[in-house]
Amino acid sequence: MRFGVALGHSFMNSNTVTSDPSFLAAATLFSPLPVPVLAKILASGSLRRYANGDVLFRPGDQTEEMFVVKTGVIEICRVDPDTGGDKVVAYIGEGDAIGEMVLFTGSPRSSMARVPEEAEVFVITRSGVIELCRQEPDLALYFARVFASRLESWVKKGRRQDTQRQLAGNLRFFDLATVMQTLGDSQSSGTLVIRTDLGRVHAELDFVDGRIVQARLGHLTAEQACYQLFQPPPEGTFLFQGGLHLDSDAGPRISANVMSVLMEAMRLQDEWNNVREGFDDQERVFTPAPGDLEWEDDDSLVAAFNIWSLLHRGLPLGVLMSESPYCSAVVLMVLDRLVRTKQVS
Repeated sequence: MRFGVALGHSFMNSNTVTSDPSFLAAATLFSPLPVPVLAKILASGSLRRYANGDVLFRPGDQTEEMFVVKTGVIEICRVDPDTGGDKVVAYIGEGDAIGEMVLFTGSPRSSMARVPEEAEVFVITRSGVIELCRQEPDLALYFARVFASRLESWVKKGRRQDTQRQLAGNLRFFDLATVMQTLGDSQSSGTLVIRTDLGRVHAELDFVDGRIVQARLGHLTAEQACYQLFQPPPEGTFLFQGGLHLDSDAGPRISANVMSVLMEAMRLQDEWNNVREGFDDQERVFTPAPGDLEWEDDDSLVAAFNIWSLLHRGLPLGVLMSESPYCSAVVLMVLDRLVRTKQVS
């Protein structure tokens, strides 16, 4: 396949912020194309900057533009049939395209695209793409091959998975539970890293086909690390990198359904909020009463015995929580019951 190199005139307002097409080369849709053709595509579109809350399109809008995310993230929303509100079903990150297939079919938009933080997006119209294909017949053939390959993949696998997909954002603008649920719903594979505002790694979650297979947060691993994420919910940033996975030393492997993990995390968050005010002093040492542990709840018996054993070491509360393999809510719930039953003082 050979592409011409002569640059034609723009078919859209080409008030572009940059004349460097390198960001298009990093886009999955355009990465195989030579630089002269990328420059021609760039000249036929424009870069737009969107602020927090801006909407690119809504359901029912006519498809007249294709978008390629240069910086930032776009969230794709659809109406939740249960609540009637908007539900985030996908995140579109840097290098991802939106609307490239329906641009040719002319089908109306079926969802809403919204900017949760801020984004810079390359936009090219349907007429601009069609005119480029007329000038460059091999470009039309290239698009046909791309779309045929996608269709073949969907038929064979039932879905398409881009292992190099990357998403990033600030948790001031994103709901972490929604990010996790979206990665689960889209059957994503890769690692979600949450960092503090200072850039320190706070937690890492490894996804395979939309299920959490490993997680770590400080000394906690597996489901307990996931629960601790919401006690309280973290501030900072997140980055999901498709195709990258945690090492085997990141803790035991699990196969956790994201929705089940989130439901239990929300339950424990409520429990944590209910009991934490009575345990503000991280230096306090709880002294166990003489005798054996008395515990009636079989579901939490193992956790209670583990914490009961740690109490016999005379550890301050802060140290006890940092050495227990359970999240803060579980530790405090056990301590609260021990205090109420006068098994510790």
